[in-house]
Amino acid sequence: MQIVLKDNKIKIDMKGDIPLKIIEAVKSVFQTAKVFNDAGEEIIIASESKWLQKLIKETKPQKIVSLYRENRKLSQSELGKKIGQTGKYISDIENGRRNISIKTAKKLAEVFDISWMRFFNETRRR
Repeated sequence: MQIVLKDNKIKIDMKGDIPLKIIEAVKSVFQTAKVFNDAGEEIIIASESKWLQKLIKETKPQKIVSLYRENRKLSQSELGKKIGQTGKYISDIENGRRNISIKTAKKLAEVFDISWMRFFNETRRR
């Protein structure tokens, strides 16, 4: 993999097995940086794709809980226990019968290792 940045004042050219955190850091500071695979083809980081950004923005918080729970292969009951609640509580969230409180969002975020703000996107305010 390779990161290339060329502007009037700075030139960066990194090669090898570059950790994703370094790629993200360089791209956050230098938006014009490009990432290439070993074949010289430009790589678009999934989190930067317009398709994924749109999907994230439009995904309702209750669906996020369901997706993360299923990805971790947890039942609703198992997830409920991890956050000090019941399986019915998780079911109510996933089916839109209960809103996600900040306290619950923080507990879910800890289980899923994501930002608790992920449960409060634009779709919640509609």
